[in-house]
Amino acid sequence: MTKKILKTIQSYLKKNEMGPLHDFLKSLRPGDISEAMKSLDEDERKTVFGLLGVESASGLFHEVDIHVISRILQDWDNARLAKILDITASDDGADVLGVLPHKKRDKILKLMDKKKAKEVQKLLIYDEKTAGGIMTTDFVTLSQDLKVREALEYIRKNVNIETIHHVYVIDREERLVGVLPLRRLISISPEREEIILNDIMTSNVITTKINTDQEEITKLVAQHNLLALPVVDGEGRMVGRITVDDVIDVVQQEANEDFYKMAGALWEAGYLDKTIFTKVRMRLPWLLACLLGGVITGGVITFFREAISQVVVLACFIPVIMGMGGNVGIQSSTIVIRGIATGHIDIHVIRKFLFKEISVGLILGLICGLGIGIAARFWPNAKPLLGIVVGIAMFIALAVAATFGALLPALFKRLNIDPAVAAGPFITTIIDVAAIAVYLGLATMLLTLLV
Repeated sequence: MTKKILKTIQSYLKKNEMGPLHDFLKSLRPGDISEAMKSLDEDERKTVFGLLGVESASGLFHEVDIHVISRILQDWDNARLAKILDITASDDGADVLGVLPHKKRDKILKLMDKKKAKEVQKLLIYDEKTAGGIMTTDFVTLSQDLKVREALEYIRKNVNIETIHHVYVIDREERLVGVLPLRRLISISPEREEIILNDIMTSNVITTKINTDQEEITKLVAQHNLLALPVVDGEGRMVGRITVDDVIDVVQQEANEDFYKMAGALWEAGYLDKTIFTKVRMRLPWLLACLLGGVITGGVITFFREAISQVVVLACFIPVIMGMGGNVGIQSSTIVIRGIATGHIDIHVIRKFLFKEISVGLILGLICGLGIGIAARFWPNAKPLLGIVVGIAMFIALAVAATFGALLPALFKRLNIDPAVAAGPFITTIIDVAAIAVYLGLATMLLTLLV
């Protein structure tokens, strides 16, 4: 479906048929337009976005990665943007203004509806990766002393029930004390409409603080199967709510960040639309670290050059020992990193898991060491003892790799460093150095038996 939509849009653009394209875009959902725009170049995106109506553009802000259209927004008319943001959810509006230059942002805020501008400004002060940065201020609070009849009357007059699933109950100090599903409220029989909300609300409310990290929020929502999570300040007053669709966006973003870091590339939103030199800047640091690791590995090999010069066949097994060690290390680190990220591994009780992962490394080392040892035993022009040296080296290398692969992400998490940094080039470089040192060190110890 998305491919068909994309081809249709590109066909209209190629023929410069703006009228039919405008009509076609009006028939699409914001999510379909968002998916299509990912495959368009910047000029095509600019044309498509310019043809959207106010409501369609507002809906697109909710669906699209704002960084994909950030450069387009910088060239847009301030008055038109303000008009769109007036009907856009406050959290999405804050995301849009957050990618714009400060001068343009201030001009747009002055043109916006005062109430909406105030809501958006409140969200702009929070870190974008915290509860405050992803919450919306679109929620309904009612007094706990309000009667059901009065609550229903208020909702009918003031609330858009299409966007609200819960009403939040507050006390006289405006502190959050309960939550009430809208469905339960409107289904109450007429004869019970005189009871107060305090008698029918759920008082055990799951909340989060403004500065809670977004990764912790995703775990909380998943753990309790929440549609919305209230955000409260230090006094317990509700300041916003985080909806499940915002949580889905966070999950995708966090997964992207982890994969980029595990691949040895610094993560920034909108990576695919960055310039060539920006991408080089983002990927070069870890490659330089790998280069340094390679130099160190070369130094280790040089240190044992006497053993290699006397038994040249030792060099034949350097690639396989380094490669297998790196593979096992990456496997272990990936399992631990994803386990920590998804909450399946509790960092506070990780000792048992680490023991199991290291045990797996030992068994893998035993099996692979036996296999490579047999191969080395029958290697042309090699002494029989070479198989034992290579086999033991493989066993130790894989055991060390599994240990480092599982231990480093856990250690980084303890130090409040993103565990994904421990994967990819970083862990591979460490394991390469360790594996080659073990292999050539063992060979040097048994050199007289190999010559």
